[in-house]
Amino acid sequence: MCWLWYGEAVFTWNVPRYGSHASEDDHVQHYSNPALCGFSWAKGDRPRWVEGPPDCPECRREVQLGAERLRGTS
Repeated sequence: MCWLWYGEAVFTWNVPRYGSHASEDDHVQHYSNPALCGFSWAKGDRPRWVEGPPDCPECRREVQLGAERLRGTS
């Protein structure tokens, strides 16, 4: 499952010890994967793609703002 953020697909990744975050990346890069909130993780952090909204409140807010702007309700 993915979410839309300003018309682009975003995916929720659970990063052990750091909770889940939303990212535009649908696959894990080796060294750096940026989340919508600015947090980044490496492949060695063993992230996994999960269903549902991210735990990170900043990522959730970014996804919500993007959806509202797409609908024209900002």
